[in-house]
Amino acid sequence: MRIEIDTQVYADMPNSKNPHGYMGFRIYGDSITFVGGEFEDIGEQVGPRGANEFVIDGNDFTMKDCSVTIRGSSPFGYGDLYGKGRGAVARLKKHALMSVMGDRILVENCAFKVFSYGHGIHLHGAQDAVFRKVNMLGMLRRTDEIYAETSGLAKEHDYKMMFPDWKQGQPIPKGEMLSLTEDGIRAYVRGVNKDGEERATGYVTLENCTLTRMRSCIALTAASSATVTDCTVREAGGTAYGLPSDCTVRNCKGDAAFSPLLSIPYSNRRNADIELELMGHPNEMGDHPLATLVGSGHTITISYEGRNPKQLRPIMIGSTGERYTEDNSDASELRSKNAASGITLINQTPHPVELTEFASSNKVKSRGAITDHGVDNTVRKVR
Repeated sequence: MRIEIDTQVYADMPNSKNPHGYMGFRIYGDSITFVGGEFEDIGEQVGPRGANEFVIDGNDFTMKDCSVTIRGSSPFGYGDLYGKGRGAVARLKKHALMSVMGDRILVENCAFKVFSYGHGIHLHGAQDAVFRKVNMLGMLRRTDEIYAETSGLAKEHDYKMMFPDWKQGQPIPKGEMLSLTEDGIRAYVRGVNKDGEERATGYVTLENCTLTRMRSCIALTAASSATVTDCTVREAGGTAYGLPSDCTVRNCKGDAAFSPLLSIPYSNRRNADIELELMGHPNEMGDHPLATLVGSGHTITISYEGRNPKQLRPIMIGSTGERYTEDNSDASELRSKNAASGITLINQTPHPVELTEFASSNKVKSRGAITDHGVDNTVRKVR
């Protein structure tokens, strides 16, 4: 079965106050299965408020052996440089692959191409979602290409970023990759199911998935917990792996070509158990770290089988990255957001480890150099 959707269908939809009210397919019933379907958007048109290709409200939905290609969002080619939601200088009309509110969904042996600005799969209160043998491909763009434009949003705003707030008015950085999509598999904190019940997003399972060129490819930091096994992330535009409390990650790998390999960005996250292999890449760009880690009780091993890297990238313990810095946060917020304690890190890569002043009572063994600005940390350099 092959279904093609002319994206003019989305453009012809009437305007609505609900930005999530547009969709190609809505699965409202329970125990529905799609097998062997091919779905492709034809054209680059977009609706008045954006859309989701699939909305899964029902429980026990299965998609197996399917392929989906989505197109059509506006403005496209700039990621979110010009804002999203209220305050955007240009209304961002997203087009996501799949929104999930139902429980016990299974997506298996499917190939997804996300050629629009929007998430791949985003979970809102869903319980026990399973993704197995999912292959997802997004899009990236070199920031230098934007400076070659002689018309359009970038030219209109003197090639400056307007979003996020702490970067507003800064020049678009050169020598970096920009993600043209949102996240690959993304968990939101909460959602409302078809019965009107509001609940936290529950347990998520990923097995043998490959995600390439999405913003944050595996973005599960807001899930209740997760198990991720045998997965590969390539050329993420924001973060390869973003992980929640109480997760288990085994036999997974990814590169840090254009963004960090690993991020645990919230200081209330606890007890992640992570083993990752860092893959080499011939064309790295940007000055991003290898990892940014906050929270407590995590056990993290990062291995490395490649050659010596061209650029050393720090593993930061006690840092969420550039968002919370001394330039834009007061002292109490800075300490609260970046707190890291009781973390055990085994760094088998040549990349350095930096423990910030917000890192305390952590244990680090590292092949790379160690810098400790924290309190009561136990560190040891190893071969």
